[in-house]
Amino acid sequence: MSDPGITKTIMIERIAANLLHRNGIQRVLGRLDEACVTALRQFILIGANPQEKHVDRLLQFGLVIDGQVPDDLAKVCRPLFVKQVLRQFPAISEPCMPSTFLKTVLIAVAIHKNASAKTTYSKKNCLKNVAKSALLPHDDCSVHCALDYLESEKMVTWLKYENRYCLAATPELLAWFHNDTLKNLRYFYSWIIHKTEMQPADKLVVSLGRMQETSNSWIEKNVFSHMMRGLSMDWLYRLGLIKFWQPNQHETYIQLTPEGWYLSTSKYPLVWEKGLKISADSEIFVPHNYDPMIVALMNMFCKLTANDYFLVFDLDELHIRGSRIYSLTTFLEAIQTRCEELPSVVQYQIEAMQN
Repeated sequence: MSDPGITKTIMIERIAANLLHRNGIQRVLGRLDEACVTALRQFILIGANPQEKHVDRLLQFGLVIDGQVPDDLAKVCRPLFVKQVLRQFPAISEPCMPSTFLKTVLIAVAIHKNASAKTTYSKKNCLKNVAKSALLPHDDCSVHCALDYLESEKMVTWLKYENRYCLAATPELLAWFHNDTLKNLRYFYSWIIHKTEMQPADKLVVSLGRMQETSNSWIEKNVFSHMMRGLSMDWLYRLGLIKFWQPNQHETYIQLTPEGWYLSTSKYPLVWEKGLKISADSEIFVPHNYDPMIVALMNMFCKLTANDYFLVFDLDELHIRGSRIYSLTTFLEAIQTRCEELPSVVQYQIEAMQN
């Protein structure tokens, strides 16, 4: 008697071969109703389990076997389905919302720079001082989230002098500044997802990373309608991992931010390779969606003077004490390699610092 497992494997291979031969998959998809095709598309793209009525229909055509789409079929169907839901829009210029992780970086730098050195009679006032130094509203929930994370990872600690409080950096925070961006992103968002029990949100970020091709690629929001609640999408938006684009009242598209893209794909975003702007007045302009650890580097050496459309740092107010964590050479090289255009007066200024 033949092995049932082997017989089943052969059957799957033959069904797949038949569907893949001479555009067989397109012919089969043409015979399915729209709801069934949508169910198959969501199953392949985001892993959303189809309803039983759709499973029965998909089984008839050999598209689903034992609750799974055979790998060969999924490999062929995926690009077809991605093409249906993906749109290319030219670069869209709009204000960037700072991510929760970027705010955490700003808070961490402020604490490292002893923003709370002036002790206060309450922890609340101490945190206000730190938020003010980072140019963040003290009542921003992200500020409290940042502090929760830094405390939970033992990167900052509360000190008490008689009846007064202040926040202080620990050796763990100094080590954290030396980590690469991807490592810090992964630890931070894993902590948030675990704390809030928002695992489906993590799944959405991974799915978007598989579909989004470039910074001009946008995916139809309704692809994720059976996977995510609107609340979860809004939550990811507030974290700064996704953004929305609505070209008209009837269509809404979704895209990973550079931070979300890096977290999902582990590929360093092209927009981070340059992106810094510097004026002849020695002001460094950094977009809010830039590499957060490069922001930390800028903030260690320069005074943060504005946090509005851009983060603005004053190169004239250079804090050499930043060299406790980063070297001056690393800082200057970042400016030279990441600025889109370097004014000659700033170039002379940098050369003078290097000598």
